[in-house]
Amino acid sequence: NFIGTNAAGTAEIGNRDCGLIITSAPFTDNLIGGNLAGAGNLISGNSRGVSIQGLAPWNTIQGNLIGTDITGTKKIPNGVGIQAEAPNSLVGGPTPAARNLISGNGTGVVIGREGSKLQGNFIGTDITGTSALGNTFEGVIADNGALIGGTISGARNVVAGNELSNISLALNSFGPGVTVQGNFIGTDVSGDRAISAFPIGAGIAISGSNNLIGGLAPEARNIISGNVVGIRLRSANVGSPQENLIQGNLIGLNAAGTGPLPNTQNGVEFLQGSNNILGGTQSGAANKIAFNRMHGVTVSPLSSQNSIRGNSIFSNDGLGIDLGAN
Repeated sequence: NFIGTNAAGTAEIGNRDCGLIITSAPFTDNLIGGNLAGAGNLISGNSRGVSIQGLAPWNTIQGNLIGTDITGTKKIPNGVGIQAEAPNSLVGGPTPAARNLISGNGTGVVIGREGSKLQGNFIGTDITGTSALGNTFEGVIADNGALIGGTISGARNVVAGNELSNISLALNSFGPGVTVQGNFIGTDVSGDRAISAFPIGAGIAISGSNNLIGGLAPEARNIISGNVVGIRLRSANVGSPQENLIQGNLIGLNAAGTGPLPNTQNGVEFLQGSNNILGGTQSGAANKIAFNRMHGVTVSPLSSQNSIRGNSIFSNDGLGIDLGAN
């Protein structure tokens, strides 16, 4: 289907609210698109492309073009591409045929609630994964137990070229944190080239707590490179507990970890909040933070009691670790 465009899929004839909305039980176990040839929908030009709300669990969104024209190379924006805020939503999947292209929108994806997964998608790139076709604001906003990527084969998302932050982990006062694993954040599909770092953009912007970025297994590693700032941690309440865990990532390097692909400012910024862990003493916990154009790690006076241990921090243009950064 073409939802919100003309018959050629080249121009907007948008719906004022949602292109497609699923609101409540018993409307569960729906498939929007699919991984068979020709099953994907073009959903562009609407206020919201796809909206799945809290009482309609177990829905799958696969194989669609959301926010682009039929070629996947030009923008026809939805205000929000996908709003998946029901439990056990699956956006994408571990095979190339399940991939959604979610680009050119205001915000790409808003996902939350337990059991929800965002896997295998291109978010902020064109259909080839090699050029920017950014969402105007965040590529992904996630909270409340969502999984972005994962450790299984094919789960990697490419999230790059978005103009505010590529991934934003929102306040989650009433739910669990988000797991972000195995993704390319700020790079193209090869992991060797940056895609369009904007002046205010962070690879991952964290405002919530109890989030896991990376992990101890090699498959959990994120490549967080080619952004303005790699990871920025900011709590809504100064001095409030935050307790995010950042382990095993490459920050400022290419996907092989052998050469530079810098973030244009700092690798990791602790701006506000406390009790976050960067690295650790376990095998596989070390982050490699290198080649960034300013400091490797900065810690503001408004952020306290953070643990920075066991990391490999080298060849940044500024300090390796700047304590008391303004």
